[in-house]
Amino acid sequence: MNQKKSIEIVNETQPLFSDYSIIPEAIKDWPELFRKGFQLIPLCPGLTLLIVNFQFQENFMVKSDQLERSPLEFSFYIKGTTKHKITYGLDQRDEYATSPGKTGLWFVPRAKCTIECLAQQPVRWVIVRIEPWLLNTLLEGQFDQIPANLRVIVEGSDKNYYKHIGRITASIQMTIHQILNCPYNGPAKRMYLESKAIELISHQLAQLAFAERRSKMPFLRPDDIERIHEARDILIHNLENPPSLLGLALRVGLNDTKLKRGFRQIFGTTVFGYLQLKRLERARSLLEERNMNVSEVAATVGYSSLSHFAKVFKQHFGTKPSFYLSELLNKAD
Repeated sequence: MNQKKSIEIVNETQPLFSDYSIIPEAIKDWPELFRKGFQLIPLCPGLTLLIVNFQFQENFMVKSDQLERSPLEFSFYIKGTTKHKITYGLDQRDEYATSPGKTGLWFVPRAKCTIECLAQQPVRWVIVRIEPWLLNTLLEGQFDQIPANLRVIVEGSDKNYYKHIGRITASIQMTIHQILNCPYNGPAKRMYLESKAIELISHQLAQLAFAERRSKMPFLRPDDIERIHEARDILIHNLENPPSLLGLALRVGLNDTKLKRGFRQIFGTTVFGYLQLKRLERARSLLEERNMNVSEVAATVGYSSLSHFAKVFKQHFGTKPSFYLSELLNKAD
C-alpha cells in the first residue's frame, strides 16, 4: 500500500492538540500530519470529545505497536470507510471496517493497531471518550441494562477487549448535528458539548439495552421487516398529514399490533414517537433556512396547534422555536 506523504484537512476550524500531553494513546505514535485531523476537546475529568476529520490523497496505512489501554470510546461514523486490525491479549485478533451510519462502543486493553484509509475519501467521526470510573458514577450502580462483559469494565477491569457495533439512530444523528454546529463559545461551549457528549452516551447505552431486550423478542420475518421500513418511509413522506396507525398498517399489509411491536423492535421507538422526532427535525431545518415564521413551520410539519408545537420543540431542543429563530436571525445580521 502506498504511504501518504501529506494530508488534506477538511473543514478544520481551530488548532488541534495545543496541549500534546492529552493526545490519546491510540494516536500518539502516528504521523503528525495524520494527527492533525483529530480535534480533541477536554470536557471534564474523565470525559473528552474527539472530532476526526481528514482526507488523504493516496491510500494510507498507519500503525501503532504499543497501544495502551484507552478509555471507553463511544464512536459515531459519519463519513468514510476505514479498515482496522487489532491484536490484543495473547495474540487475539479482531478486524472490522467503519462505515457511515454505524456506531461503535470500544474498550481496548494493551494492543497493536493498524488502520487503512482509502484515497480521496473524506473521513469524519465523532468520538466520546469516557473513563470507566466516570461512567460507573453516572450509572449510579444500575448495571441491569448493560451486558455483563461491559459491566466488568465499568466496574474497573482493564483486561477485557470489548466491541459493540450499532447504528446511528435519528436521535443520535440529531445530537451529532448539535455538536458539530455548537452555537456557543468559551465556557458555555464546553458545558454545552459536555451535556451533548453525555447525551450521545445515553443514546448508545439505550440502544445496547434495547438490543438486549430485542434478542428476547419474537422473530420478525424478512418480509415483515421490509414492510415496517416501508411504513417508516410513508411517515417520512407524509409528515404534514400522516395516516392513522390502522391506515398505515393496512397500506403496508400488516395488522396494527405487529406494526407497533415491529416498529419499536427495529427503530427503538413508537410509530408516533418516530413521527414526532422527524417532524421536529424537519421543523428545525426549516427554521434554519429562515424563509418561514414559526407558525408557517408548524403548519408545514403537521402541527395544527402552535402552542403544542412550541411545547414539544422546547422539550426536544431546550428552547422555544421563536427564540431559536430569533437567534438565527440575529446571527445572520
